Amino acid sequence: MKVATYKCDGCGTQKGENNHWFLALVGRYGSLCVLPWNDNDAYETKHLCSDSCVSKFVNHWLTRQIELS
Repeated sequence: MKVATYKCDGCGTQKGENNHWFLALVGRYGSLCVLPWNDNDAYETKHLCSDSCVSKFVNHWLTRQIELS
């Protein structure tokens, strides 16, 4: 059985066993949802290791939404 390893999409930190990470789900119609880490939902999401990386990701996402409108 292969064990999944994850790296933060913000800073590249590798996920450890007891980290408090987040998942960012970007919807196809311009929605964004940030959730606490859940291994079952980690497959097709952005992986973020801290509130700092979440903040940077959301800021980048919002800026991109403004540029697209």
